Amino acid sequence: MNGEAATDGVASSTVARQRWRLLSRAVASYGQGKSVSVKELNSLTTVRQFCQFGLFDITEAAGARSADEFVEQTWQHVDHPEIRLQLYLRQRVPATACLTPAALGDGNNNSKTTNSSIIGSNQSGNGNNTGNICVWPSEEVLAHYVIAQAKAGELIPKEFDGDSGIRVCELGGGLTCLAGLAAGAALRPRLSHLLLTDGDQLACENAARCLTANRQILTGGEDQTSRIEARVAQLAWEDADFDKHNYGRFHLVLCADCLFFRESHRALIRTLDKLLMLPTPAATGSNKHRGGLALICAPSRGRSVEDFARLAEAAGFDVGVSDNYDPRVSQTASAEQSASFVPDLHLPLMLRLTRR
Repeated sequence: MNGEAATDGVASSTVARQRWRLLSRAVASYGQGKSVSVKELNSLTTVRQFCQFGLFDITEAAGARSADEFVEQTWQHVDHPEIRLQLYLRQRVPATACLTPAALGDGNNNSKTTNSSIIGSNQSGNGNNTGNICVWPSEEVLAHYVIAQAKAGELIPKEFDGDSGIRVCELGGGLTCLAGLAAGAALRPRLSHLLLTDGDQLACENAARCLTANRQILTGGEDQTSRIEARVAQLAWEDADFDKHNYGRFHLVLCADCLFFRESHRALIRTLDKLLMLPTPAATGSNKHRGGLALICAPSRGRSVEDFARLAEAAGFDVGVSDNYDPRVSQTASAEQSASFVPDLHLPLMLRLTRR
């Protein structure tokens, strides 16, 4: 690990208490048929208080607000403006988003729920629906990172493409699967397969909407539809029928902010093991990651990242964890003076996993 995110125990405790009070009010509001706006959520010290690292210029399309409470936005990368992604995001945050009475725990940031219990909607299938709220900072950072690395030729070396092109998958991509779309756009025309997934049905429905809006940038406006296979799937890490879906294996698997539920760590590791391409006998030394690379971006959150890394290493993965992986992210974090910016909650670490 190239460093370790600092944790201010007093600040974290204060943040936690304020967060639970807000969540309690939000659940009470839901009982009255109300909703909580993003601005209202951000007005208090919550995990969502620090919203973005400013890695994309965001504009809202004229007349883009729709009856289904989603708004169309353009996310344009600050360093590579040719990467312009169309996203559909909530205008307001529903009071049930990631909020159930069980989720409030004991008021000290000790949630009593598990991954599968935070549904918040009987229309959802598996997994939690935290991705139904917004684009979280870790997703923004991971999208930026894959763009920067791809443009520098350092994400997937060309000699690893083979004849079939690059296969990319995102796990737990939420409403937009921004990181997966960004990787697909940045790797064009080498991209051959793009699988965007989440465990929540509603998130998948909106991710499919985003995928449709970005098909042109994924193909470069060329007639490559027959060569590029891009789809959205509702993928549950604990699915007993996982192997029957024939997802295939991937050169690159992305995952943002999915480590906060420790109960899900082993299921995620098993899923990565099934999705990452296996190393070939000749893949040694610098070529070892020919067998597939997983990038996971997430804040430490009480050392949840470190706990996951230990489990992954025990399961046969080589794991690298860094808090100094991108100059823009580091500069923003260093310059952030707000008391609401708690590195343990808001500074994403970058994990690189490859099979031994």
